[in-house]
Amino acid sequence: MKSCLFVNSDPVEQSTFIEALGDVSPEAFCMMASDDAEALDIMKAGSLVPDFIIIDLEMPGIDAKRFLHHVKNVESLRDVPVIVHCQHPNAYAVMELKEMGAFAIYYRPYDYWGICNILNLYLNDDVKALMN
Repeated sequence: MKSCLFVNSDPVEQSTFIEALGDVSPEAFCMMASDDAEALDIMKAGSLVPDFIIIDLEMPGIDAKRFLHHVKNVESLRDVPVIVHCQHPNAYAVMELKEMGAFAIYYRPYDYWGICNILNLYLNDDVKALMN
């Protein structure tokens, strides 16, 4: 069973994510956090390491860069792919996030079909085929 951690404080986006996850992979386990600090607490407190993490870059109360820094400094989390989603492409931010260890950057629109596509990649291991 695959698992993910979704970090986003917007209830509408949380609902969209849960709906898409239920349709793409009903057996998948999803942890939710409203901000980066809560996400770190969830991962440090639990014994489950998610298969991947999706975090918002530009949301109030969420610091994806700080989160990425912490995740990459915890040995048990270092290899977990972190996907950062943001509203507007920014070449400098993409370079910085990649240097910090972000696995991928996903640009909105943040909608049901876009999330289904991302989830299909990460839950079905298709992303490994794309990277080779």
